[in-house]
Amino acid sequence: YPLFEFPYTHWGEIAKRKHYKRFSIFEKRRMLGVLERVFRNAGFRRTSVWAFTRRSIPKYCSVTVPLYIGLGASGSSYLKDVFYLNTFSVRAYIEALEGGRMPIALSIDLSEDMQMAGWLYWRIYETRFRKRDFEKRFGKTFDQVYGKYMKVLSFVGLVTDYGDDVVCSDDGAYWLHVLEDIFSIDYISKLWGTSTQEPWPESVVLER
Repeated sequence: YPLFEFPYTHWGEIAKRKHYKRFSIFEKRRMLGVLERVFRNAGFRRTSVWAFTRRSIPKYCSVTVPLYIGLGASGSSYLKDVFYLNTFSVRAYIEALEGGRMPIALSIDLSEDMQMAGWLYWRIYETRFRKRDFEKRFGKTFDQVYGKYMKVLSFVGLVTDYGDDVVCSDDGAYWLHVLEDIFSIDYISKLWGTSTQEPWPESVVLER
């Protein structure tokens, strides 16, 4: 993630202390454009906002797998309708397991609307998806739920709707990065920042 600044990391602390200048959105777009040209000229294909894969190799991205279980301190788990986050403290993690307790520090129950929004976010993150996969997962037609939004995104050139297949353009990938920088990274910074300071936080409120 060369264009992100993570405030909760050592790098974020250095950048703040030394007053490093942030890149403008136009500078970031030009930098991302350079990466796009370099990888495509080398025979790679885009398989997510940040990933380029050789055409002969199957794509893989750990953050976009449908369901997963995280092991170890700071590991997270997504089990369809619930999201868990383990304690970030290695000592607290070990003590919990030795005491026969789950090392889960925080969790959130996900409504169907939240699950659908999360599914769409990560499919756009992969830069292409099939509408029938949404129907298979949720039992609803994609256009019924998100059709009007796709029309707007298609009109402004951020995605192309081929009927069943939806493909994100390079501009669409960039603006997803911008939204990630504005919202997701801020949320992650608050969630992870709190978790690094408190082994068992009572709650973390994410809001803009």
